[in-house]
Amino acid sequence: MILKVSKKSAQGGLLRTCDSLNYFNYSKRCIGWDLPSRDSPYWWFYYMSTVSVIGMGYIYLPFGLVMTGVKDMHKFSITDLFTYLQAPVNSLSAITKAIIIYFMRKRFFKVHEVMDRMDDLNSGEEDKGAIQKCIKDCRKVTIIYQMIYYGYLSSAVLGAMANRSTPYHLYNPYINPSESLFEFFVGNVIESIATNGIILTNIVTDVYTIVYVVVLRTHIDLLKRRIENLRSDPDKSEDENYDELVKCVKAHRLIIEYADLIRPVISNTVFVQLVCTGLLLGLSTVSIMFFDIVDRLVTVYYSMAILSQTFPFCYTCESLLDDCNDLAVILLHSKWIGAEPRFRKTLVLFMHQTQAPVSFTACGVVQIGLDTNIKMVKFAFSVFTIVQEMNLMDKFKK
Repeated sequence: MILKVSKKSAQGGLLRTCDSLNYFNYSKRCIGWDLPSRDSPYWWFYYMSTVSVIGMGYIYLPFGLVMTGVKDMHKFSITDLFTYLQAPVNSLSAITKAIIIYFMRKRFFKVHEVMDRMDDLNSGEEDKGAIQKCIKDCRKVTIIYQMIYYGYLSSAVLGAMANRSTPYHLYNPYINPSESLFEFFVGNVIESIATNGIILTNIVTDVYTIVYVVVLRTHIDLLKRRIENLRSDPDKSEDENYDELVKCVKAHRLIIEYADLIRPVISNTVFVQLVCTGLLLGLSTVSIMFFDIVDRLVTVYYSMAILSQTFPFCYTCESLLDDCNDLAVILLHSKWIGAEPRFRKTLVLFMHQTQAPVSFTACGVVQIGLDTNIKMVKFAFSVFTIVQEMNLMDKFKK
């Protein structure tokens, strides 16, 4: 089964939190961020994929889009114009996010070290079950994103072929799709390969935010369970109970360290994503008014793919805030009555630490949550309203 969790790991054959990133790491290798050695199986595939992504996605696609706008803008119909406008925004967003992550990639290695340290504090059978569930959830998220994004590419190519054109009308001096059936198919293949590079980049830059926050939520849940079990075993001495509390404090500090390491990366990339998504949703909403039935279906699917770039992560961040609030409440209602003074003093200090919830912001300004995503969707409808009020539809049609 594709989602079956492998019980082999780099450390002693045990399930580790880092295993949650396996499918995500495969996608990273395909865009050249973590290339395997030449002794590894299928190393050549990842090298070919990297060359394709950089050459076709990062170089040819932006160049082709610019040249298309320069040379053929006057020939565009309204349908072609709105389809064209969406592509530069999306490709520029993907490349910008990729550059940000590439220059901050060392933080990911440090986060992986923190993951291993958190695993060392969670060695019980229930803890292993929670980590196993986290691994499955993260792999499912990666696969779902791959299906959505490549589903859009398939629908865009099929829709373009139905209209006897290429999806994005990329500039190509050697291929003229209108000349012959052979050049028509070759043009679609070239644009599909170029778009594949951007899609792979979007998968990596959009999935990592959800995967890393899901891992964070899993370890917060493990910490809540550990706090609930404090002083619940009558056979344990006060020293043993105190040691358990100290482990809880250490686990919470690792969670804070984990969040502090990944926060700058998420803050910058999500800000770019929110701006891009608002613009693309606005363009998609307006473009639907001009498209025929086939292009409308493609645009609706495209809008769903756009929303999938932000809504799941916004929802996950909202759930993370709830988890942090629950953590503070569970700590308050833990079995501390009758404990020794040393235990109570440490618990009070721990309570102060948990009062500040773990949260993420876009560019350090806007707190990420469901409210952020709703405001972004409202912006898209505002664009639609402006177009209607100014009668731009009639002007465009003329």
